[in-house]
This record gives sequence, structure tokens and C-alpha cells, in this order.
Amino acid sequence: MMNDPAMHKRSESETEPERWYYDGLGYLAKGNYEVGRYLLEEAYKMGSVGAGNDYAYGLTHGWFGKRDYDTAVKIFRRLARQGDRDAMNNYAFAYLNGLGVKKNIHLAKFWLMKAIEKGNMDSAVSYAQLVFGGVFPRENWNLSVWLCFWAADNGNAGAMNELGLFYEEAAGMLKNYDKAFEWFKKSAEHGGGACAEFNVSRCYRYGLGVEIDEQTADAWQALAIEHGFDFEAYCNRYDL
Repeated sequence: MMNDPAMHKRSESETEPERWYYDGLGYLAKGNYEVGRYLLEEAYKMGSVGAGNDYAYGLTHGWFGKRDYDTAVKIFRRLARQGDRDAMNNYAFAYLNGLGVKKNIHLAKFWLMKAIEKGNMDSAVSYAQLVFGGVFPRENWNLSVWLCFWAADNGNAGAMNELGLFYEEAAGMLKNYDKAFEWFKKSAEHGGGACAEFNVSRCYRYGLGVEIDEQTADAWQALAIEHGFDFEAYCNRYDL
């Protein structure tokens, strides 16, 4: 995910590549993708790993016009082989989705595990989600649960939400609605965003680990929708 330029405090000790990188993020935040792209690309050429990751991420998501998976994958590959954990994660998803490379689940898992070994907690959550979704072998449940607890203990809101789902669905552990609600709530309180907020709403609406409270459920649902939750798609998916 791209860094938020508003969260970065400029320092006199910044190197030239860093200055170009953060200036590029600033232009992207303002919607000037042409200048933003130029600055990120130049910062990457100067040696900025962060700029390389964000530049390649932008190429895969069409920020600069036509998506360029081939160039993005070359950048991810180079940075991943240099040991950057974010590039490892991005390279894994290139293999997972067949973007710029031939789809290969085994190589996707390989690079995701490399990212986890480097301490990438988002990769740990992704690994657990892929096991939960049946993309990776289900015999890896114990590892998935352990990784989520590790990431959650280190403040990762996505891992907290995933643990809630594990407890709700009895995935790798005994079903426990009280624990599910507890983890959903923790995730929402730690910035887990729309999905965590909607899960809290579901708990209040259906009495999962908490007493039914339609008013509170509606409030959490409204907050989730405000933060981007696609309620219509959810209803269509579950035929509600």
C-alpha cells in the first residue's frame, strides 16, 4: 500500500532520493499523477526502495494510465531479491494473480513466507486469509492461527479481524462468539476499517458474543458504509 505523505514529517537529514520520493507522494495525493510518477521513478533510480514499491504498485493499479504489469514485476523482483519485505509481498501477489508472470501458487506462497520471515505482518494476515479461503492447503491452519496471533499482538488490525472470523467460523480453533466479537471490536478500535466495523455490526444485529442491539448495529453498519464497505454487494453475495 502506498505511504500517506501526510503522515511523513520532513527532516533536514533526508537524502535526495527520500526528498524526491516524498515529493512524489505529495503530488500523487494532490492528483497530479504525471509529476508524481516522474518523481517516484527518479527516486527509485536513485536507490529509494519505498519509491520503487509505490511506483510499481501504481503501475499495477492504473494510477498512471494503462496498467504495466511487466515493468512492475521487474521492480518487485529486483527489490524482493535484495531482501525488501514489501516487495516480497507484492511479488507474491503477482504470482498469485498471474500479473506480469505466469500464475504460480507455489511461488506465491514461497515469496509470502519470505516476507513473513522478514517481519511483514500484512503478509502474515494475507497468508491466513489464503488458507481460510482454500487457496493454500488447509493443513496449514495452525500456522495461520499462530501468525495472526503474532501480528495481532503487535497491533495489526487486520490480524485482529481475521482472528474474529476464525473464532466465528471455528477455523483452526473452537467456535467462540464471545472471542469473535472481542477481536472484531479490537480490530475496529485499532483502525481495522470498514470490514471490522461491519463485523461488529453483525455481532450486535445477530447477538454474536453480545446482546442484540439493532440501534448499535445500525450505527456500526453506517460507519462501515461511510468507510467504503459495499453493503449492496454483500447483500447480493449472501442473497439478503
